[in-house]
Amino acid sequence: MNITDRANHVELVATAGQTAFGFNFLLLSAADLTVTVNGVAATYANPATTATQYGVSIVPGIEGGSITFGAGLTLNDAVGIQRTSIIQRVGAFSTSGPININALNDAIDRSVVYAQDNRELCTRALKVLAGETALTLPSLASRPSKLLGFDVAGGFALYG
Repeated sequence: MNITDRANHVELVATAGQTAFGFNFLLLSAADLTVTVNGVAATYANPATTATQYGVSIVPGIEGGSITFGAGLTLNDAVGIQRTSIIQRVGAFSTSGPININALNDAIDRSVVYAQDNRELCTRALKVLAGETALTLPSLASRPSKLLGFDVAGGFALYG
């Protein structure tokens, strides 16, 4: 199957009572999906029965699908749908005999999905240029109600 080079997430805004939301990226398993409503994780359930539970509909071999909440959301609820693949190898190929081409294609597809998911995380991360010393964030305990900035040496500093 061809896998398009595209983002692995969508951000949507609900209309009053809306339950179904679509996405346009390849999803190999419902377990590889993270859904949030207003920044709070929703729970996968089959069948979904509440506005905090969702079901997933995917068509094998097609990029895209939909999630459906068990009850309608509120007007302007922010819905995030992101593929967050669990990185694992789910099978091995025999060292003798014929190769199962479908299984080989599935393994290659999963590798491409892992690469896309990792690239997505890397593009949203704070980074330093090659050759610079890596920066370490201040501790969790020291960060509440503070603004993150840079000191005169270019390191992280907390203000406020």
